[in-house]
Amino acid sequence: MSIEKYKYWDEFDWEVEFKQEDHKISAYTSELTNFIDLPDEAEIILKHLQKSHLTVPTLVWNESDWGFDGENEEDIDLKNSLVGTDFYLNLGRLASEFSRTMSECINISDISVRLQALCLYGEIMSRSLDLIEIIDADIPSLKIALGKRISSKINHLIGIIDSLSTNDKPNRTLLKNQIYELLRIREKLLNIR
Repeated sequence: MSIEKYKYWDEFDWEVEFKQEDHKISAYTSELTNFIDLPDEAEIILKHLQKSHLTVPTLVWNESDWGFDGENEEDIDLKNSLVGTDFYLNLGRLASEFSRTMSECINISDISVRLQALCLYGEIMSRSLDLIEIIDADIPSLKIALGKRISSKINHLIGIIDSLSTNDKPNRTLLKNQIYELLRIREKLLNIR
């Protein structure tokens, strides 16, 4: 696959691609309940989605497409670990910490909101890995698009946690600390971007 054309995309082209990926994920998860626990459920769902024209080929590239041919893998891994691993691990710690607040919930709508927040943590972590992987690549528009997307998700997550903190007295300090940590992560993200 030729990756050259993607090197010339601007951040808005990347955002269109991200939205298409979001649409595919949404279509897949909406079909999941219809086929759950069937043998080869993933293949069945993909065939169903292809018949209903809900999927398009996904972008797939190798590290070698971006010039990461293995010659300096240790240097790249070391730099990525210094730039992004702490970022990613901190998000994982916060998500784990946040998930423990769900054990005290008895209100279904409160559980639903907290589950939404956990899903946002997952999205942020996933996109953060994408950013870490391309940190050395010469594709600033992709870095900008990923950074904006992650910042937007962090802002959304902060809003959810802030609304939860007003009614959750036992976890108010923990939730306020989560907001503080997410703001610090967002600041680091701006520096990386």
